[in-house]
Amino acid sequence: FHLLCDPEELSLPRSLEEALRRRLVALEPTERLWLQRLAVSAPHLEADFLARAFHAGGLAADQSSQAIGIEQLLARLGALGWLTSTGRRYRFTLPAARELVYGSTRPERRRRLHGAVAAALAPAAGERPSLGDTFRRTWHLRRADARGPLLAAVRELLPAVRERGQHARVHRLCLWGLQALE
Repeated sequence: FHLLCDPEELSLPRSLEEALRRRLVALEPTERLWLQRLAVSAPHLEADFLARAFHAGGLAADQSSQAIGIEQLLARLGALGWLTSTGRRYRFTLPAARELVYGSTRPERRRRLHGAVAAALAPAAGERPSLGDTFRRTWHLRRADARGPLLAAVRELLPAVRERGQHARVHRLCLWGLQALE
């Protein structure tokens, strides 16, 4: 089965949407900013990954100390009911909350955030990422509207998914590549 639209395009029941919107507006600006980052990053809601994605250019030790601050922020958002922790990972308590935050983020900002997540998913020199991480990176490149890097990623990823018989992914990658050429 295939959805005919993105989940973000589906409307929430009015009472839930209004309640979540009120809670979102009541947050501090920094908390709202981080919820936007988290909505784009999901399901990669781990402090170390978030430090890599949103604190570019730091040394590993610096990113480690930043991860501690992010961990505290994640815990605070958990205490406010936005996130639930499972060990060191977090997820949105309500999928509808993630959808509302994602949908309320300006498109230009969403593209920049997707670009940051794609950069954080890029493999380090000599590293072989999993097929899943490579596909997620490609998805974020598409959402970032990074056409050149997207085409390069599609070109690199297509043989691997074709070889594994993942026909739905082959189809999706071909569509993304064609859209990038438009």
